[in-house]
Amino acid sequence: MGMLPLLCVTLLAGAAQEPDLSRLDVFLDKAVHGSAVIRPQAAARLVPMGKPAADRILALCADGPPAIAALGSELVEVFGAFQDTRLRELLWQCLEDRDFPWRPAAARSLASNPLVDGRETETRAFHALLSDPIAPVRMAAVQAFANLHPEPLPQMRVELRAMLSDPSDFVRRAAAVTLVNWGEPEALLWLIEDLRRSDTFFERWSAKNAAYESRRALSKLLGDTFGYDPELPADAPTNVAAVSALDRAARARIGDRPVPELPEVARASGPVTDAVLGLELVSCRRGEHYLCWTSSDELLVGLGNPARVALPEGTTARLLALALEEVAKVEKPYYGVPGCDLEALRIADPPRALTLVDPLEGPGERRGAAPRSARASDARPHRLDPSRARGGRPAPRGPARRRARDHGRGRRPVARSPREGPSTRSMGRLRARGARPGRRSCSRRTRSPRRLRCPSGERRRA
Repeated sequence: MGMLPLLCVTLLAGAAQEPDLSRLDVFLDKAVHGSAVIRPQAAARLVPMGKPAADRILALCADGPPAIAALGSELVEVFGAFQDTRLRELLWQCLEDRDFPWRPAAARSLASNPLVDGRETETRAFHALLSDPIAPVRMAAVQAFANLHPEPLPQMRVELRAMLSDPSDFVRRAAAVTLVNWGEPEALLWLIEDLRRSDTFFERWSAKNAAYESRRALSKLLGDTFGYDPELPADAPTNVAAVSALDRAARARIGDRPVPELPEVARASGPVTDAVLGLELVSCRRGEHYLCWTSSDELLVGLGNPARVALPEGTTARLLALALEEVAKVEKPYYGVPGCDLEALRIADPPRALTLVDPLEGPGERRGAAPRSARASDARPHRLDPSRARGGRPAPRGPARRRARDHGRGRRPVARSPREGPSTRSMGRLRARGARPGRRSCSRRTRSPRRLRCPSGERRRA
């Protein structure tokens, strides 16, 4: 009698560990065709199903990288979590194809789930990715080194120290965090330098984004950020005091070790005050490039502390005249659908922006994109902040759409309680539409065929 309860518990535990395969097809369909929120969740649900799910995915990938690309980046990013050598071989095959659209997702999948048994082989493969033209792939290679080698060889330290001079601040931060974890605390100075930045690229808050990432890393590495707030300017008194405290804590941890000099690309810089014209080229296959022409006839290349190229006198004025002439011919500020490639033209005065999105063949068409041969004027417009138009995401609606619009204009969104009355700006819009005080109205109309009503959560009252 004493063994019977133990036997029942063992059988129940075995049944609980058995994966439920009844919804495999449902999760697979949602991971490929679901919304932007559902796709990563459905892809993660497939991993516990193990080999049956891996076999089903392999059957869909029989035609190589084009078929894998049609599955989407979310599903590609969980390939490595299956710990299936067949899926890993597909990921490496996709990384070798420079036209594969989800190479960053493939690199992250391999780096997050390293194959420890084949450490030497994978180390050589990731070493080749350190010089990849796409920054997210280089960053994944740095993280793979950290996962594969908790105790690195001397040559690996040398290679990651070289990554501290990478043009991308994302790669520099990943290398700095890895080196600190390897026992080189002097790399903390790279993270602290990000907190001193105040640069922008037109309405893109590059310095604030870097400050958030570095503050998160410093909080884990030092245990405290001394009240640094990325929402405040870098020269705010509280932030200056916090950076000084962080610098003292880092140097105390460095001790007698030699302190290296930061490269020019990693040093903090301020905003460009004489920016006239900008061009933003973002591609998940060709990398990211940021160009800015100034009134002093200089070309700035990159974000943060950009490289500067002197131009012949009058170059910027001629380019600006050409850009204004072309922009005046278009009717909408945004063309195409969010996908892999994006081209954005920025004009400082008067503030103008024209964004063109090049739809992808395969994955782009799968999610409703226009074919590559379509003209920009025939493409369906999306009113979306261009910096968020990546990965085939649909345009936001309702409050999310207003937050994206405010972000693109450089304004902070105003958070209000659902029970709070409308803001002054909202009341102005209501009056413009003929709404009278004392009557319920709404900020936008729904597409209901029966009657016009306020969507849930958007009722307005005077």
